[in-house]
Amino acid sequence: MTLGVVWWWVWPRMDYRLHTDWTVEQPVPFSHQHHVAGLGIDCRFCHTTVETSGNAGMPPTYTCMTCHSQIWTNAAILAPVRDSLASNTPLVWHRINDLPDYVYFNHGAHVNAGVS
Repeated sequence: MTLGVVWWWVWPRMDYRLHTDWTVEQPVPFSHQHHVAGLGIDCRFCHTTVETSGNAGMPPTYTCMTCHSQIWTNAAILAPVRDSLASNTPLVWHRINDLPDYVYFNHGAHVNAGVS
């Protein structure tokens, strides 16, 4: 089997190509699954502009601290969040998805149409 044939068969199935089983380092581990599905927090609590903007936006640190000033207050894993609030500097999150230039996705249109 030639390398080209192997590559033709392997590339579409690679984790890198499918964007599965790979992670991007973030300042704090965050799980939408835990916060939204597990705890039932509505998306609009953190992403306050999602209904009026095409972009969901990133919540400011004080939004995180609304809850985390009362729960997990001394957790080492949340130290960057506490430091961000104390120094009044935003956390720097790393983008994990990037749509091609020809794609337009409007969060507000979807949220206002009832898509959670």
